[in-house]
Amino acid sequence: MKYCVSLLSAFLLFSESSWAQSATAPPKSVQKALSKVSADNYKAHVQYLADDKLQGRLPGTPGYQMAVEYVVDQLKKAGVEPAGDNGSFTQQVQLRRAFTEPDAALQLQNTAGQATALKAGEEFILYPNPEVPRTSVTAAPLVFAGYGISAPGLGYDDYAGLDVKGKVVVVTREEPKQFPAAVRLYNIDVLTILQTAARHGAVGVLLAFPKPSSKLPNFSRGVVSVLGPDGKVSVSRSYAGGQIQVLGAVNAATLNQLFAGAATDTATAFATLRAGRAASAPLLPRVSATQSSRYQDIASFNVVGKILGSDPQLRAEYVVHSAHLDHMGIAAPVLGDSLYNGAHDNATGVASLLEIASAYKKLKQKPRRSILIVAVTGEEMGLLGSAYFAQNPTVPKAQLVANINTDMPTIIAPLLSVVALGRRIPPWPCL
Repeated sequence: MKYCVSLLSAFLLFSESSWAQSATAPPKSVQKALSKVSADNYKAHVQYLADDKLQGRLPGTPGYQMAVEYVVDQLKKAGVEPAGDNGSFTQQVQLRRAFTEPDAALQLQNTAGQATALKAGEEFILYPNPEVPRTSVTAAPLVFAGYGISAPGLGYDDYAGLDVKGKVVVVTREEPKQFPAAVRLYNIDVLTILQTAARHGAVGVLLAFPKPSSKLPNFSRGVVSVLGPDGKVSVSRSYAGGQIQVLGAVNAATLNQLFAGAATDTATAFATLRAGRAASAPLLPRVSATQSSRYQDIASFNVVGKILGSDPQLRAEYVVHSAHLDHMGIAAPVLGDSLYNGAHDNATGVASLLEIASAYKKLKQKPRRSILIVAVTGEEMGLLGSAYFAQNPTVPKAQLVANINTDMPTIIAPLLSVVALGRRIPPWPCL
């Protein structure tokens, strides 16, 4: 358990009242707390959470609820205080699984007014809408907007000089290689693409998969969002509000149809994009699309515990330790096994969280700031539980100062580095 002890040491050192630049060993109080960390306990946490009887910890299932109850019980045993809803250890997260009904339709209309219906599931798919049961667009103009990125600060803008108001934007799912990985991943995230399109006035987005070998997304298990306290969609990876009426995906053959008669073709457009330049252009066909959505609402839970800080003033601020509790449940079989146990992803992370909580409680001198231990739901569905907690924390939002997340820790190797994400605001607060 060298990794686990190293990780705990890093966290607990970070939580001391100050950092000693010349320190070569943890303070004695930290060493004493670390000496109580048990590899057997860690192993027992992983074994329970990844046991077949939990059926892969899919949110909304009895197996996930068993995981919630286990974590709550372990926090109670560690002496952690409840910090969820109404004095409990849990925060309810209302998940909505949305499905596209079989009547989804998409038609292309050429300049002569002739309409061609595309084949659902083969040439196109439409994403379900988590808030509006039925949506449509009729004879909407199409425009190609490259990667769908509008980032003038990065020196790149697919929307520069492009009129998309009231139109459906076609965006490639090929990745722009000119950006660093983190920048690239943010800008090609479906939600970012939707928000960018909506901000420019579009009414729909078609995600184009340009390689003939690429498969369209499979939504047989639905698309999951989170409802807020008002019953409206609060968190979603594929919904940006009511302006975008249609979100769909098309294959390579359909993409070529969309470029029919345009001033450029797909080969030229993609060569320009790969050279790092925008290749946006109006397209001649018009598109009509209709879809209906049905919903399955599921109550799930984040688990939230608190360790009170030692400083009378700073204890009102919180450092969060988080890890996701859910996994994939039962899905497509791999080598004949369809139960996704999630031992590494993320029973190991939750086990780390529980041992971190236990180690904090063993410190004679608690950190100056308070600690929140948060096990979140819906991570595998799109980081939903963590996003909901960030929007609706169970403590005042302004009093959250940091979050340390543990996901799939490599417990068979030593900890070599800790990378902080976000903006550093001097002076850095000591915990």
